[in-house]
Amino acid sequence: MNHKKIIYVFSTITILLILVQSGSILHANTEQKSSEMSIEPRKIEIQQPFIDSLRKYVIHFSNHRALENFVFQYNVKRVYPHLKMVIVEDMLSEKENLKSIDGVINVFDVTNTRYTQIKPPENPVYLVSNAEKIKFTQQTADILNVSFLWDLGYEGDSIIAYDIDSGININHVDFQGRIMGESKSFITKENGYDINDPSIEDEDGHGTHTAGIMAGAGIANPAYIGMAPEAKILVGRLGSPAPPEAFIAAFEYALELKENGTDINVINLSWGGPDTEGQDVEEAMIRELYFNNILVAVAAGNSGTNYYTVESPGAEAQSISVAATKQTGQGQAYFSSVGPTADGYVKPDLAAPGMGIMSCGIASSTAYVSMQGTSMATPAITGAAAVLIDALKGEGIAYDAGMVKTAMMLSADDQGLDYLKFGAGVPDLGKALDIIEAAPKNDSDFPVLLWAIPEIDVPFYQQMNQGFQASIYVKSVSSTPWEDKAPVLSGTITQIATLNTTPATDPWDKNYELVFDVPQNAAVGDYEGKITFETAKGVTAETIIKVKVIPGEKRILLAKMHTNWGTDHLLGQYIYFIEDLNSKGIAVSEVTKGEITSELLADYDALWFADPFNIMYPNFPSTKAETYGALTADEITAIQDYVENGGSLFIDLLGATKDPDYSLVIGNNVSVVNKLIEPYDIQVDTGYYSFEEPLISYVRNLHRITENVTKVDHYGTSLTTTGTAVELLEFEGEATAAAFENENGGRVVVCTTNFFIDTEGFVENYNDGTTNAIFADNLIHWLLADNKVVVHTTRSDNKVDFDITAVPSSTSLSASLIYVDANGTETMTEVSLTSAGTGKYTYSMTLDKDGKYIFTILTSDDKYLGLFIRDSTPPILIGSGGWTNGSAMTGTYMDFTIKDELSSAHNYSVTLNGEEVQLSIGAKSASFRIYPYHLTLEKNIIHVYAVDDFGNVLDADYVLYKTAAPEHTDTETSSTPYPSIFVGLMSLLALVYVLRRKQF
Repeated sequence: MNHKKIIYVFSTITILLILVQSGSILHANTEQKSSEMSIEPRKIEIQQPFIDSLRKYVIHFSNHRALENFVFQYNVKRVYPHLKMVIVEDMLSEKENLKSIDGVINVFDVTNTRYTQIKPPENPVYLVSNAEKIKFTQQTADILNVSFLWDLGYEGDSIIAYDIDSGININHVDFQGRIMGESKSFITKENGYDINDPSIEDEDGHGTHTAGIMAGAGIANPAYIGMAPEAKILVGRLGSPAPPEAFIAAFEYALELKENGTDINVINLSWGGPDTEGQDVEEAMIRELYFNNILVAVAAGNSGTNYYTVESPGAEAQSISVAATKQTGQGQAYFSSVGPTADGYVKPDLAAPGMGIMSCGIASSTAYVSMQGTSMATPAITGAAAVLIDALKGEGIAYDAGMVKTAMMLSADDQGLDYLKFGAGVPDLGKALDIIEAAPKNDSDFPVLLWAIPEIDVPFYQQMNQGFQASIYVKSVSSTPWEDKAPVLSGTITQIATLNTTPATDPWDKNYELVFDVPQNAAVGDYEGKITFETAKGVTAETIIKVKVIPGEKRILLAKMHTNWGTDHLLGQYIYFIEDLNSKGIAVSEVTKGEITSELLADYDALWFADPFNIMYPNFPSTKAETYGALTADEITAIQDYVENGGSLFIDLLGATKDPDYSLVIGNNVSVVNKLIEPYDIQVDTGYYSFEEPLISYVRNLHRITENVTKVDHYGTSLTTTGTAVELLEFEGEATAAAFENENGGRVVVCTTNFFIDTEGFVENYNDGTTNAIFADNLIHWLLADNKVVVHTTRSDNKVDFDITAVPSSTSLSASLIYVDANGTETMTEVSLTSAGTGKYTYSMTLDKDGKYIFTILTSDDKYLGLFIRDSTPPILIGSGGWTNGSAMTGTYMDFTIKDELSSAHNYSVTLNGEEVQLSIGAKSASFRIYPYHLTLEKNIIHVYAVDDFGNVLDADYVLYKTAAPEHTDTETSSTPYPSIFVGLMSLLALVYVLRRKQF
């Protein structure tokens, strides 16, 4: 072989080696792959077949004859004659037929109903008798001024106080000789339990504690004396959870004993659960007890200080619903539930100490225990009422349960707190007796008393924007309700409010609907007035109303009639968001009744559906689902016409998910949503979502709504878009918010979460660094802009064409373009739009080099923001501490980031010596950390794969040495060593020389 051939062969081999060595770099620069990533589906389709099933119903009758006729004709499981109720088993399909029977008031499905104690928010601490302990219950007696009645000789000895709870410590010295023999356990197989347990002995401690507060004698420790220390104690023992048969039987027993001469005066009920719209069976029972002159005090609940958390059966208007104060009796306890009820009625009624309350325990015959909760506040009110009734009996004053409630509320101190949190306040029992004794009498010699809310002092009803519409219930409580006159609204407040004088509840506790309708052109300023309540005897009570009307430039209709979520009222989970809107002159009006019509929408700038069209299973376990507030065809047409003509629509929802216990689809009926928004190129995923906690959505596209937004809380499903709709946010590659607009200025925003505007999210409490409030503010202002710019774009390669519409056409527009290179250097130029007719413009933009192009069009109150990127370079790998490829490990660990200088990277894959590396994936980049112990070789190969939004691929090997790097990196690295490049070039020159010599 001659030297020319040797040079030729050597040069060819060398060049090939160099090409192979540098192949990963060439591959990363030239290979184009799809940016689509295969995502495993997280959702399944909803299926809800109808199954007719056997149900358990409680039927409530209006009179005994109707009850008897039914029992004679039908097969009943249980009869409760004093409550005028029966339990039957019948098919789901027969429920409506049962309702139609003469004399039936209501039919309650209790198939899966169970009743539970309202447990204290903290575990009890058990103590023995100790005279040095703080006198919590004695302190409560002083706070309620029950001790005043004690001094008069009234301690409840004429009273039977019935405690329906977990039983009682029958050996506790504080109850010695006063537990009635008629006490009864309802834990029987007949009542739905698995066992028969006739004992009233308390195995839980809850019942003993409540009985001690209500009527403990304080023998083991006088500091822990109950409110009615001489009252007889009737115990009704239930096991928690209690079947409906047992719970109803416990109430029936009170009326049975009363009919037989055992005059039960008061009932303590520290049990309950979430309230729902309409009356439930336990609320119906309490109403029957009041008509039989038995006062029932019920715990308001321990669900916290947000509105709409008061629990049932304390939601029954005639009951005394009890809130908890701090130990001192001053201020609301942090756990005490707040009204109104799910129906909007005013609750709670009274308050008493409920924190750190010492009372009888079950550990021994002298044990005391500290508990807290509205369960502890309630027996204080029950016992106090018992002593007041004892005094009325002793003084020979006629009374009934409604009169006692009225007197206690008249005596109460509200401490200046919102009546939905505190009711009338903390009662003064000495004052209550004085009020009764001083009261005028009616023709039946019955004291005439009347209480009303002193003043409306809840959010949104003291300051209103022009255009505000909503209603709120006010209430009065009367001792002679059948003699009450219709209330009268007077003053300048009548210019913006009307009063429905037909009460929604009766008889003693009446709720009246007060409707506010502030005209858009109402004069800004103060409006005052009052509601005057009056009895036939001329006794009056007043509710003062003071409203400041402030400018309201925009109006949003909150369509509450299309959701049954009790937290979606003005005072519910969106309260901070709505307060913020009001402060900016945006009136949010809550509409709870009627249909959405074109006439209704004409008065509003935007329509808001919050958590709409809920899936319900009213006859569970039948899987026949109903949709609450599903839109009619006429409503859909009205809304779509509204948007077509320039109106705005906002929908927030979580979507559908699966109940973890029953595998039923719950949440929103997405099909109804999608039918409504079909014209807007947005569709919500019809599968189900699954989250354990709120996570983070990131910005997908630059838009007026996402301006200055980085992270937004997300908990819910996803959505897809087509056509001109713009995806705003994304979670794990799936869109979670989108916007649409038409050429008439109609705008639509759909968000598949509500966590960014609820009471936690709007104040950024879920996750660190979120910008929920900014996103929400941008969203609303984009929807409500007066002078809109509507932009549709068409991109072809590196050219973008803009079709621009000004709405109205006279709107003045200004435009600018900012170019940002890969180093972040910005260059801004003013842009002239080309007129294309009245209110129409065009513009063409060429992306002539890599970088970001931000196009902005401004009106007086609107903005178009568009981000366009030209990107021909792949993602890169960056290491901490100035790391370069082929260098050694430094420090205790090294962080690496895969990112793209211009767009977003995704489809990541990283291996270290062939083993997969765990990645932390963000919105536009991914990162990983390597510790020294990960480096199993002296020379370690990190293989990185990633794709950017434009299909540019990074597919390369990087070298990380465990200790010191050699003087030269070897040929396996992705970066070609300079000596190799030099040798290659020399070989290429030699090859050219040989070829040229061959030509001659």
